[in-house]
Amino acid sequence: MMEPSGAGPPNDDHRIARPASWTLHSRRRALREQDFQTIGVRSHAEIALAVRDPRPRCGCRVSQPADDVKPPPAGYRHWFHVNTMIIDKASPLFKDLGGMHNVYVNSVGEAALKKGGPYPDKSMFVTDLHDFTVSDGSYVEGARKGLAVMMKDSKKYASTGGWGFQFWEGGDPKKPQVTDAAKQCFACHQPKKDQDYVYSTYIP
Repeated sequence: MMEPSGAGPPNDDHRIARPASWTLHSRRRALREQDFQTIGVRSHAEIALAVRDPRPRCGCRVSQPADDVKPPPAGYRHWFHVNTMIIDKASPLFKDLGGMHNVYVNSVGEAALKKGGPYPDKSMFVTDLHDFTVSDGSYVEGARKGLAVMMKDSKKYASTGGWGFQFWEGGDPKKPQVTDAAKQCFACHQPKKDQDYVYSTYIP
């Protein structure tokens, strides 16, 4: 739910097997214990962090791994914009998560977002993570660092709360970084079970 150098996750709420240049999944505790808020925008940890004990606790069996999520449709930037979070050098999370996190949700998940969940199958969150510069006190979006996705399929991803996760370095479909979604992503979302494991909240 989208810092380092390279490609990197909000997310809203939104933080992934570590590439040499960058990883989003290295600060699970920090995201669980800190409510990000930059320029008045609440955070979205759609991109989760590694955890000490990542084993799923639901006892469910899953037909497919939760890291087999495909890249989002090309038009995701026309979806509902959930929020934007900026992690700058003043944050202790900048090394792993620094950047501008633009979070979107598709039309299937939009209504559920406004109600606070639960989310129906086919709901999808996308965190579009970018570099940024600061010019005269203004944050200016830069090059893309990566794309993170949460995709709802309650049966397919039963062991991870019904959600599949993936992050693509630089937004390149050939560079997925999540190899164990339960360990790298879902464990961080477990504290938000009452919101269907989603950190993002609706901001009117």
